[in-house]
Amino acid sequence: DKDEEEVVCYDAKDGKQLWRDAYPRAVYRSAVGTGPRATPTVSGKRLYTFGITGVLSCYAVEDGKRLWQVDAYKKLDANLPTFGVCCSPLVVGDLVIVSVGGKGKCVVAFDTATGEVRWQTLDDGASSSSPILFNGVKREGALPDVVFMTPLRLIGLDPLDGTMRWEFPIVFQPAGTSPTPMILGDQIIASTISTGAVGIKFNLGDDEKVTTKELWRDKQLSAYFSSGVAVGKSRALLITNVLDPIPNATLRCVDPSSGKEIWKKSGIGYFHAGLIRMGDGRLLILD
Repeated sequence: DKDEEEVVCYDAKDGKQLWRDAYPRAVYRSAVGTGPRATPTVSGKRLYTFGITGVLSCYAVEDGKRLWQVDAYKKLDANLPTFGVCCSPLVVGDLVIVSVGGKGKCVVAFDTATGEVRWQTLDDGASSSSPILFNGVKREGALPDVVFMTPLRLIGLDPLDGTMRWEFPIVFQPAGTSPTPMILGDQIIASTISTGAVGIKFNLGDDEKVTTKELWRDKQLSAYFSSGVAVGKSRALLITNVLDPIPNATLRCVDPSSGKEIWKKSGIGYFHAGLIRMGDGRLLILD
C-alpha cells in the first residue's frame, strides 16, 4: 500500500538476501499491474534499474549502496507512457541509455558516474521495447549501433552522441507497444501487433552511409509485448498473438532469411508468454 519500489539482491547459490533498497515513486495505477517492467542491468560492479514511473537508479552491486538516482520524466519534463516504463537500461561505455519519449527526448543518455544527462535526441514517443547493441554494420574503428524501436521506426544511433546512423520505418499503433527487436548476425527482426514481423538487412556504402533492405515481411507474425529469441543465425523464435475469437499465444520458429515458418506450437499462453533460450537447446516459457 505504498507508492514505492524496491531493489533486492540475493545470493545465487542459496537465495539468501544480501541487500535491499526502497525508494518513493510517483503514483501509478494500471489495470495490468503497477510493478516495475524493466529488467535491471549489471555492468561491471554497478547495477542500473529503471522504475515504472521513470526513476533511474545506480547501485554498487556488492553492498547495494545507492550511488545516484534521477527521476527521468520529472527532470526532462516528459509525459509518462500509459503503459509505464518498460525499457531496460543499456550501458555503453560510460553512458546508460534509455527511452523516455517526447520532443527532443525520445532517447536519452545519462552519465554512469553521476546520472547527469549527456545527450538526448529525436521527437518520437517511447515504446515498450528495450534497446539493443547491434554490430551488424561493420565500420572500422566505430562503436556498434544502439538500436531502438519507436512508434514510428527502427533507428540506429551512435552511442557517443545520439547521431542517427540509419532508420527503417515501421509505423504501428500510437500506444507504442512492441517487443524488443532481435539480432541474427547482420540482420534484425522486428515485430508489432499491427504490422507483423519484418526482416531487415544492412549495407555500408563507400560513402559510409548505411542503407536498409527489407528481406521479408509477414503480417501473420504479429507480436505484442513478448520478445523473441535468436538461435544462432538460422532460427528465430517468436511469440505471436491473436485476440479473436479467443486470445492465444503461439510459439513460432521461422527462417530469419525468408520469414518462412519451420514449426509452431499453439496455446502456450493466454495472449502472452515470456521466452528464454536455455544453454542446452531447450526453451523456458512463462505463460
